[in-house]
Order: sequence, then C-alpha cells, then structure tokens
Amino acid sequence: MKGHTMELKPIHTQSEYKAALKAAEALWDAPAKSTEADRLEVLVKKQAFALYGYTGYDDPRCVPAGKRRCEIDHLVSRELGGADEVINLWPQAYGTSPWNAVLKDKLENRLHKEMCAGNITLKAARVMLVNDWREAYKSYYGDP
Repeated sequence: MKGHTMELKPIHTQSEYKAALKAAEALWDAPAKSTEADRLEVLVKKQAFALYGYTGYDDPRCVPAGKRRCEIDHLVSRELGGADEVINLWPQAYGTSPWNAVLKDKLENRLHKEMCAGNITLKAARVMLVNDWREAYKSYYGDP
C-alpha cells in the first residue's frame, strides 16, 4: 500500500460497498480466489493499520513474539458486543513489554466470564476496555 491512500468514509449502500471493495482491491493485492467476505476483512484490517499510521504487519511497531507480530484487535471485544468496524479496531503487538495483545486477550476473556457470572455489567466491562484496559488488567491480575 506504500504511496497509496484511501479516504475512509462510511458505507451506507450496496453500491457504495461494492465501489469501496473494488477501490481497495486496486490498491491492495487481494487473493484472486478469495470470497467477498475475505476481501472485505483484508480491507478493514488495512484501514485499521492506516488509521494508526502503521504500514501493515511488517511495521516496526509490530514487535514479534515467536512467529506472531501484530493482530488487529477489537477495542471492545466481540464477546462484549464490540463491532467489526474500523473505529473499534487497532493494531496491537504481541511482543511489546509489558503490555501486549496476549495480556489484553486474557483480560477480555476474564471480563466476559465476570459479566456472565453477574459480577459486572456489560456496560462496566466495556467502560474498562475503553477507558484504559491496562488499569482494568491490574485490578484483576496486578502488574504484569
């Protein structure tokens, strides 16, 4: 995607969706035999990287841990009703220390369990993730 930009704007109609998908495919190499859903997922992930100024999975801020570098993570996880929208997505490295994708995933799973057990509300779980997930992590697990 180097040297190319794409304006991020809401998609409201089927024709806008198809036009955006076609424009994205022109900028990014989408697999020829991929489904429309696969191509859309690639587009959304690339938009999330671009929104935070990352060049992609090879960006230097995608610090590796083993074979994994970065994931496009949900700010509010799917388990807690988070949407698959660019505004709710962000690149998160696995190899950064002390805070990384592994710890946030651990917290998301814990918040889901706490909510299902009736110990916290859905709103409270979401607020913890949005305000500062690291503080929520420390309240459940202590410092990493």
